[in-house]
Amino acid sequence: MLPTGLTELDRKLRGGVPPGSLVALTAPPDTQSELLPEQVARANDSTYVTTLRDEATVAERLPDATVLRATSEALLSDPASYLDVPQGGCLVVDAVTRLERETETYREFLEAASRQAREADGVVLLHAHETAPEPPERWLTLARADVTWRLSLVVNPLAVETRLAVTKNRHGSALTEPLKLRLTDHVAIDSSRDI
Repeated sequence: MLPTGLTELDRKLRGGVPPGSLVALTAPPDTQSELLPEQVARANDSTYVTTLRDEATVAERLPDATVLRATSEALLSDPASYLDVPQGGCLVVDAVTRLERETETYREFLEAASRQAREADGVVLLHAHETAPEPPERWLTLARADVTWRLSLVVNPLAVETRLAVTKNRHGSALTEPLKLRLTDHVAIDSSRDI
């Protein structure tokens, strides 16, 4: 099992994410959802491919990871150049939302990512922002993934709550209740009780 870097989540997942898994994380764009893939990357030997943020900024946050910058066009036309999963480690693609607008090339990209995860006995984590309208191939991301994580955001006058639901886990069990997270400058499980 590959650790997520969050002890409580790893415990609930019975050790972490099963090797060979393709993981899809969906989240509203106005959350600090990139902190979750960064946390997973920190906990493992990792490669982090960014399509949104500056490569130097990500490398500063993840000094022990290999960080690459790629356009969605480059990822779709030449996935082999970017989908290098470290043996027993993790590859993060942040974000795949623009890739999900293509049909055949995105399907090929997902197959290559899944194959790389299996061959390296590692994990590929795809970070997908929720948009309106939903990208046409989002269904494919969620259907193809072995594990799906859904981050949700609730803003009320007293607090901002972020919850993580594990809605699918083909090689383990999904969670019946979401975990409450604190996303500040890092990720933590919020174990406080609502009164």
